[in-house]
Amino acid sequence: MSEFEVVEAFLTYTESVDTHNDFKQYWSQMWKPITQKCLGVAKHQFVMKKAFELFKGKIILSEFKNKKYSWFNIFVRNDEENTLRTLCEHAGLIYEEFVFYGFEHHKNRCRKYFSKLNR
Repeated sequence: MSEFEVVEAFLTYTESVDTHNDFKQYWSQMWKPITQKCLGVAKHQFVMKKAFELFKGKIILSEFKNKKYSWFNIFVRNDEENTLRTLCEHAGLIYEEFVFYGFEHHKNRCRKYFSKLNR
């Protein structure tokens, strides 16, 4: 999605927000909820992207090409949970709220990557 498309989507959203006699009130009512949602998405994306980058680095360091490691050796649940926990703390996410969906998404993404390399 381009910046123009994002702005166009925001313009469409502004049509649903009531205008007030005071611009600052109108702006804060419209903008604050969006910025909070966008910040949450950005934090989540940061954690997921960095965790995946770290996983890929682990494969490179493990001499994967020599096929010394299986999925269970390379994806160690406790290690991956600790990585996600640390990244959540760094980004300001509450790990317990993130982990329910975030861990499974991370594991599936890593498994697909591992499987693709292992063909």
